Amino acid sequence: MKIIYKYLRSTKTKLKTRYLWAKHGRIVRERILTYYLTNHSEICPDEKPVIEYLKRNKISLLPYEFNRKYSKIDIKLRFDRNNKLYYTIFNNNKLYFRRDWTRLEIKRYFKNLLAEQDLESPHRYLTNDFDLKAGLIVIDIGSAEGLFALMVIDIVKEIFLIEPDNFWYEALQATFAPWQDKVTIINKFASDNNDKNYQIILDNYLSNKTIDFIKIDAEGNEKEILLGAKNILSRNHMLKVVVASYHHKDDWIRIKEILEESGFQVSYSNGYALFYYEPDLQYPFLRKCLIKAEKIAYS
Repeated sequence: MKIIYKYLRSTKTKLKTRYLWAKHGRIVRERILTYYLTNHSEICPDEKPVIEYLKRNKISLLPYEFNRKYSKIDIKLRFDRNNKLYYTIFNNNKLYFRRDWTRLEIKRYFKNLLAEQDLESPHRYLTNDFDLKAGLIVIDIGSAEGLFALMVIDIVKEIFLIEPDNFWYEALQATFAPWQDKVTIINKFASDNNDKNYQIILDNYLSNKTIDFIKIDAEGNEKEILLGAKNILSRNHMLKVVVASYHHKDDWIRIKEILEESGFQVSYSNGYALFYYEPDLQYPFLRKCLIKAEKIAYS
């Protein structure tokens, strides 16, 4: 009886949270449309697709038409009886999910992941002109379920997955069990503060490694992570970095400055993210989604 009560209470909480976020999304959407439709002169050409999308659709982190094709995709989940985790097949490999989510939550989440890495998405980490060559050492910070790592696992020499969430850590262990020889999973936060219990500074933890590629998507802690990797960033080699730049309104400026100070050539992904989860989102509502940086020659 206690188990049933706990489940019902959890379900009620999740439904209430979804309702509140949906309500918040409607309010933010109306605020954005009101602002732009009464200030036509402020709509830039690359902002127009976002405004047109919002006129006809619910608010979304990636407010573009390509998003819609993922809503009706049938996500097939399987249950692993050994570790009692759900997984799906991605690129012919098993991708496991956290045990505290229902099948419906997992399917909704995975559809969003697929949309993020769509060829038209501003959230796509790798593109034809910003790719990852074979035989490199990679850091994936904010790994979550590990989709990015699974996309490149067959070509990397070594990869470090940094993920502080215990539920994701368990899922990552299941997903990357076949590649223990080249995958290291670190169940800590990366930051510019060093705490042996739950935080690491990249410059200290990976001081003996020559890193070739860094992906950072860490829910707003991107600047602190970069500040804790100044030595890695400053080394004279062909390093590439891709960083989420939309979690705070000034991220796209400050992250660009940090990378340029370390000798990188910096560009933004095409398009915007609409981080409507921010409690009081104000203009500018649209933020550059990813910053891509690389050193193309030795200094």
